[in-house]
Amino acid sequence: MTFRISYKRMRPATHEDSEDSDLLYSKNSSVDESTDIQDDIRPKHTPFAMSEQHSTCATTFKRAKNTRDVDCEPNPLYETFSANASQPLISQLADSRRERVMWIRRLLSAGRDGTVLLRVRQRCSTVWRETHRCSAVVYREHSHDIDTLRMEMLPLPPVKDGSVRIRMLAAPVNPADLNMIQGSYPILCPVPAVGGNEGVGEVLEVGSDVTSLRPGDWVVPVDAGFGTWRTGAVCEEDELMSVPKDISLLGAATVFVNPCTAYRMLSDFQTLAPGCTVIQNASNSAVGQAVVQIAAALGLKTINIIRDRPNCAELVDELQSLGADYVVTEEEVMSSGLHRVFEEVPKPKLGLNCVGGLSGGLVLSNLDYGGTMVTYGGMAKRPLQIPAKSLIFRDVTLKGFWLTQWKRHRKEDKAQLKAMLDAVCDLMRAGQLSTPHCVQTPFQQYTHALRATVQSHRRKHVLIM
Repeated sequence: MTFRISYKRMRPATHEDSEDSDLLYSKNSSVDESTDIQDDIRPKHTPFAMSEQHSTCATTFKRAKNTRDVDCEPNPLYETFSANASQPLISQLADSRRERVMWIRRLLSAGRDGTVLLRVRQRCSTVWRETHRCSAVVYREHSHDIDTLRMEMLPLPPVKDGSVRIRMLAAPVNPADLNMIQGSYPILCPVPAVGGNEGVGEVLEVGSDVTSLRPGDWVVPVDAGFGTWRTGAVCEEDELMSVPKDISLLGAATVFVNPCTAYRMLSDFQTLAPGCTVIQNASNSAVGQAVVQIAAALGLKTINIIRDRPNCAELVDELQSLGADYVVTEEEVMSSGLHRVFEEVPKPKLGLNCVGGLSGGLVLSNLDYGGTMVTYGGMAKRPLQIPAKSLIFRDVTLKGFWLTQWKRHRKEDKAQLKAMLDAVCDLMRAGQLSTPHCVQTPFQQYTHALRATVQSHRRKHVLIM
C-alpha cells in the first residue's frame, strides 16, 4: 500500500486558539519504499500535519480557526511530540531527507494498540494528552442471531486515581455469555454492551490511589457483565482481582467461573470426607471435568453420567484420565442401575445436576439418605423430574447454586474470594487441576467461536487477543 505524505501549513497557536483541539488516532498502516515525501512545500519552523490519500481509512479532524479540515489517519509516535507549538516535528527528529522518511514510517506504524493523541491548544503551547481505544465485540440488541454482533472500535476513558487500564489477553466463550446476548440470562447488561464475562488481562497503567495492583499483574474480573471480549478496558480497582502468572494463560482465563463453581459445590453443601462419593451429570462439561479433578485431589469418589454419543468410548477414556472413578451413560443407568457400583463405593451424599429433565432425576434417585442435590444448570431446558419417594422417604434436599450470586453476596469481603481463587490456583500449580481442552481462536474470528459454542458436543473456545 502506498501513501502520499504531505505537509500542511498551519499558523502558530494564538490567543484565539484557546480550547481548540486536534485528534489524531491510530490504525494499522504501512509505508513502502515508494512513499513520496514532498519536502518542497514544507515551510520551515511551522507546525505541520500529515495527510494520506486512502479512501477506506480516512477521518476528519478539526484544526484551529480559519484553517481547513484535513482528511488524515496517521499513527503518531507519541513520545516524540513537542509541547512547543513553534517547532516542526520532523525537523526536530531528523535533518536529512532519509531520516525524515524513516521517522514518518515510524509515525505511521506506531500506535497499533489503539493509542490516541489529543492535542489541546493553549495560549502559547501545544499539549499532547494520550488516550486509548480498543477493539470490542458489541451487541446492540438482545438476539439469538450471532450476526448481530459486530467488532467495533471504542474509546477508553482516562485512567483516574482509583482506576486501572488493562490489556485483555484471553477470554473464553461460555454458554452463559450467549444467554446474556440472547436476553435469557438472569442479569442483563444495558445495550449496547460488550460480550463476555470471563477472561484474563494484564495491567498496563494504574491510578495514584491504586494499591493492590501494579503494571504487569495478571487480573480477572470479579463480577459478571464485565465485557471481556475486547482488547482493552479501563475500570475501577475493586472490579479486578489478581491471579498468579505461574499458571497457564488458558488456566488464568478460565479459572474464575467453572473451576470455582466446582470448588464451591464440593465445599458448601455436604461435609465430605475422603472415601465419600459424589454423583454428577454433564460430566464432560468444564464444570464436570473440574469436579472430577478436585474430587480426586480431596480423595472423593465420583460417579459420572454422560449422554450417549458417537465418541463415547473416547470421552470415557478422557474422563478416566482426569481421575473419574466411574463413567456411565444415561441409558446404562436407566437399564441396569448402579447396583454394582454401590457394591464398591458408598451411595453418594452429594449430587450435582447441570442438565435437568430425566438426567437430573437419575442423579436424585441415586442419592443416599439425607443427601443433597445441587442444581447449577438446565442444559436440557426441561423441568426436573423429582421422584416423590426421594423427598418423602430419603429426606433428600434440593438446592440451587449460582457462582455470580455467591460472589456478589461477598463483594465487600474480598478475602473469601481471594481464598477460593488461591485454593483453585494451588491445585493448578500442583498439577491436580488441568485446563479443559480448549480451541484457541484469534480474536478477529470470534464468530467461529460463538457458532461452535451453540453446537452440542463442541469443545470450549477461547478468544486470544
